[in-house]
Amino acid sequence: MKWYKHDPSAALAGMIGLTVEERGAYYTLIDLQYARAPHNDVTDHLVIKALAVRPQVWRRLKAALIAKGKVHETDGKLTANRVQTEVISARKVMDNIAVLNTRRLEKQQLNLVGAESITTTTTTSRDIEGKPSISPPRRPKRAKTTLPENWHPMIAMENSAEFDRFVDYCKANGRTYSDWDAAWRNWLTSPYRNRGQQNGRGKETPIEQAKRLADEWTRRERAAGIYGPPDDAGGHRSRG
Repeated sequence: MKWYKHDPSAALAGMIGLTVEERGAYYTLIDLQYARAPHNDVTDHLVIKALAVRPQVWRRLKAALIAKGKVHETDGKLTANRVQTEVISARKVMDNIAVLNTRRLEKQQLNLVGAESITTTTTTSRDIEGKPSISPPRRPKRAKTTLPENWHPMIAMENSAEFDRFVDYCKANGRTYSDWDAAWRNWLTSPYRNRGQQNGRGKETPIEQAKRLADEWTRRERAAGIYGPPDDAGGHRSRG
């Protein structure tokens, strides 16, 4: 045993009537008993070696301790009062602690195995009541593609010029989208379209400017029902 319980009051009361020499020998015998527990194999040879005295000195001290009822000898083995009782009690406590530790370790291993099985089979979460619920599977992401051939959304009929600009922009810049209809709607609602029809660039290119002016001219002609450019006098002349 690495340690044992010591009651100072009981020890002092129990050693009343012992001489200083007898007390030292008695304490040494008790320490030997606990140090070699539970074997109970303390002999005269061990005590003499621990006390570092001559054999006759120990025989005299042993006889006095036996006479006063502090030490007992059976088949050459020496025991002190209460040592065997304390050793048995301590052994029971140690066995109970070992059993509890074994059970705790087994429970931890079971919890780890259960947690690993849940993690590998499905992703779980906790609902409001604290019960496990299975999360829905995630949808796979759609792959991005280049501009499809003959793709023409319905809303492009009202924005043909803008649709042509969108197509030219995507082809020139190698744009890819997973949803081309959504990309076209984002193009129409983009704030860059409100910056002088420049699509976010600092200056309108000559080609874009010419195309924009031609579109505006065509719209004004159709609105007025006239199909020719204005003459020098400010009037209009019709074709035909």
